[in-house]
Amino acid sequence: MQSPLITAYYVSAGLFAIQAFFVAMLVRPSLHATQTHYVRVMWSQAGINLLFCALQLCTAWQYSSTDLVSALLAHKWMNTFYVVIPLLGVLTIDKVVRSPESSHYSIFFRVLAAWTMVLLAYNWLSPYGYRFDSIDASARVLMPWDESLLLLRGAPSVVIDLAWLSGVFAILYVLRMVSMVHHTGDKPTTVYLLATVTLVLLTTGIDRAIDAGLLDFPYLDGFAVVLLSFVWFALLGRDIRKSYQYYASTKDKLYREIEQIKSSDLVTHLPNRAGTLQLLRPLLDQHRENGTGLAVFLLDIDRMDVLRGTYGHEAADTLLSLVATRLTEQVRDSDWVARGAGTTFVVVATGMKRGASLQQLHSQAALQLHEKINSVFALPFTLDGHEIRLSSYTGVALYPDNGTTADSLLACAELALHEAKNQSSTALQAFYPELRKQLRSQLEMESELQLAVQREQFELHYQPQVCAVTGRIQCMEALIRWRHASWGWVSPAQFIPLAENLGLIHPIGHWVFHTACQQLVAWRKQGHHDLRMAVNLSAYQLDAPELVGNIEKLLADYGLPSNALELEVTESVLLKNPQRAIERLQRLRQLGVRLMLDDFGTGYSSLSYLRVLPVHGFKLDRSFIQSISDNKKDMAICSTAIDLAKVLELEIVAEGVEQFRQAELLLEKGCSKFQGYWFSPPLNADSAGQCLRSVAAHSFAPTGSLAAVECGSPPLQPQAA
Repeated sequence: MQSPLITAYYVSAGLFAIQAFFVAMLVRPSLHATQTHYVRVMWSQAGINLLFCALQLCTAWQYSSTDLVSALLAHKWMNTFYVVIPLLGVLTIDKVVRSPESSHYSIFFRVLAAWTMVLLAYNWLSPYGYRFDSIDASARVLMPWDESLLLLRGAPSVVIDLAWLSGVFAILYVLRMVSMVHHTGDKPTTVYLLATVTLVLLTTGIDRAIDAGLLDFPYLDGFAVVLLSFVWFALLGRDIRKSYQYYASTKDKLYREIEQIKSSDLVTHLPNRAGTLQLLRPLLDQHRENGTGLAVFLLDIDRMDVLRGTYGHEAADTLLSLVATRLTEQVRDSDWVARGAGTTFVVVATGMKRGASLQQLHSQAALQLHEKINSVFALPFTLDGHEIRLSSYTGVALYPDNGTTADSLLACAELALHEAKNQSSTALQAFYPELRKQLRSQLEMESELQLAVQREQFELHYQPQVCAVTGRIQCMEALIRWRHASWGWVSPAQFIPLAENLGLIHPIGHWVFHTACQQLVAWRKQGHHDLRMAVNLSAYQLDAPELVGNIEKLLADYGLPSNALELEVTESVLLKNPQRAIERLQRLRQLGVRLMLDDFGTGYSSLSYLRVLPVHGFKLDRSFIQSISDNKKDMAICSTAIDLAKVLELEIVAEGVEQFRQAELLLEKGCSKFQGYWFSPPLNADSAGQCLRSVAAHSFAPTGSLAAVECGSPPLQPQAA
């Protein structure tokens, strides 16, 4: 039968191993990723438990040995663990007591570590370990329960006395740590440390008596430490629970703060877009149950980017906060204000009656709220001692007419706001279903236009400008056309403004210039030596700094004289930067390129533009030509424009001549050049070439009755329209 005492040693070793395992499980990085201090303490405790496990096994090995050699080897291993365990224990206590931020080791610990290394070396070099100078070979002792154990006895060494002395210093150091813990008010830890010191003193005294031969009893230190380890484990569990409670509360607080940051605007402290959706969703459920309606206003402050660039971002944020404060003060208690993206604000009006008209907004509450929104910007804002006046565009979407979800309502309000900006109107713009279709078609056209630019899916058509005196074609105006595979011909009025907004006007213009010049070279080689080519030039193209250089290179590449190219501009070229536009046009004129002012008479300041723009002539807009035969006012305007051109020594071209009588009246007034369907519609390159050959042979009759020649056909006899 196995010895009961040896069995107890094995059981205690197993308990130490189990505690070491559980402590190791508690220090997994996933559990204590931010608690390095506790991780180190628990790893130290796990190490101590493993060392005591090994100590108990070696003790059982020594007491159950049948020969002295085996017992001495087990004894040396026991001595090793006895030396290392106090060192690791002091380290653990030091880490428990000291501040987690403290990373240095005390001088005492360094000295203790050095002395431990000396003891270990002496233990393995000495034949009997560091405890004895000599051994009594017949040291078996009969226990009270009739068990014979091999207890080593002998003459104690001097080193063991020094070891006991160092142990006393270690205990004093631990007592100092106990004092530090006591001042912190941690009574359980203080009690545990005092119990540890008491146990160490007691077991040290017993071990000393056993080594001296005063007691015939085995070492029982490990059994006492088993109980002490369970007490420590309980204290550790208490600290872990506190730590997790603190961590859980901190995590919950952190999550709440994160959610608040995610749903709140940092500048105005209003709900942001995410917060708006969170508030709007339950509000819609409530209105759905109550059978009431709801309005979502989305407003955007105009020219906020200019103010931000002028006064700085901090000042602009202050201004946004002032706007938020005014808006919050103006709305009803049941309504609320939120911050949208950029410079937009969301105002939600609740409790509206259903059935409000989408376009007229019969809901009195919504109309009153919009008036209050406008009143926010009626008074100036004071910023850095300056008064700043703001305006805004506003779009609105209604529940349930325009949408039944928070996302759909905000999307509809954004489309309505986009439409308000397009119309440059500060009036309230309501969402209507056709608006989504229109904008979807615009997005589709934008995508198709980009593909058309990449694949050069354009054509140039040419419309002749006829000399009223000779009847000859002096100039061909290049007019761009877009042939779409599904849509057919797309009007320039549809895609040119879109190309300007998308920045595609420059590659399109590059293609137009090269194609027109290439065609002009071909016609000139066919004998039309004096023919000119007119190309429309947008304000965006004129704004490009490389324009003049590109035009000069273009003419040189195709070997064309400068006056072979005629550029038509509208007064819109002066809207962005008048001085720069005039300087660039003057450089083009100095280059020799002819300049014409297009759509004359349709702008607000056409006469003043004629005075400042360095043009060679202007084109009388077709709106004045269409009714000159029966409208005296239009006839007077045309006559005045023709006289003005004579006085200013400018060339004048009448656009949109579609009837014989129109051409006849203009010729009588002295108009020098015609363009319109009466002479020829815009033609593709082949048809335009045929028209040139036909007119070169026969010309348009410049007689007083003014006949017309159909391009590509034999000349017609003079006839009335």
